[in-house]
Amino acid sequence: MNNNEKSKRKNNKFSYVIGIVLALVLVTVITYTTYAYFSATVIGNSTNTVLSTGTMAIEFSDGPQVRLNNAIPGTYVEKTFTVTNVGTIDTYYDIYLSDLINNFANKSDLVYTLSSTDGGQNISESEIPSVSTKIVSSKAIAAGVTHSYTLRIEFKETNTNQDINKGKTFSTIVRINELI
Repeated sequence: MNNNEKSKRKNNKFSYVIGIVLALVLVTVITYTTYAYFSATVIGNSTNTVLSTGTMAIEFSDGPQVRLNNAIPGTYVEKTFTVTNVGTIDTYYDIYLSDLINNFANKSDLVYTLSSTDGGQNISESEIPSVSTKIVSSKAIAAGVTHSYTLRIEFKETNTNQDINKGKTFSTIVRINELI
């Protein structure tokens, strides 16, 4: 093999390595750009939290966490939030109760309702699940529309001895995912 052939071979290897590096850089840039576009960003302070994705804006009056601590029968907590389609096309979303902790001994004593008066999903009184769960599936929302919600979680008074559940706690995070 002469020097000219060796030089060509070196140049081909160098070009091959440069091509691989450029391809990896391109894939990385595309991945992070897409992730940044569709990831939720938090804007706000302790009294108002807004989460935005590519075409959805979710606003919580006081953050996405829901807690019921040292509960006694008849106590409840309410969470209000809105889901707005800020995009230009109709889309769908799911609502989850995630990172759920429910240490009630009698699970049927803890119930929830989900109310909406402007086109969102309504759920009548239902037992709180024991594990993280989707409570709304594929809810349609038109471009430019807002659905307002009130989630109420209650330690239901049954007029029986409920001492087994006194002082128990419940917590969850309300999550909304846009379906793409």
